[in-house]
Amino acid sequence: MNNTSVQAVEVNSMRINGSIISIGDSESSLLKKAGKTSIRHSVHINRNNQSCSAREYNYRIDLQEYRVYICYSKVFQIDRINL
Repeated sequence: MNNTSVQAVEVNSMRINGSIISIGDSESSLLKKAGKTSIRHSVHINRNNQSCSAREYNYRIDLQEYRVYICYSKVFQIDRINL
C-alpha cells in the first residue's frame, strides 16, 4: 500500500498570469490579477496568533496548487501544495 501525504507549505507570495500576489494584497487585487476560481470555501484559520473566518481561493499553477486565504478583505495566508 502506497502511503502518500500532501503537505502545504506557507509562502509569502505567488506568481500567476504574470502578476505577483503577496500577503497583505487586497481581495479585489487578487481577483483582478488571478481571476475567480470555481472553488471557494469558508474556513477558520490561525496565523501568527491571529484568527479569523477566511474565504479560501484555490488556484492550480503547473504542478502546484495554491490556497489563498482572505481575512478582512486582505490576503492573510498563501499555502503551496506540490501535486
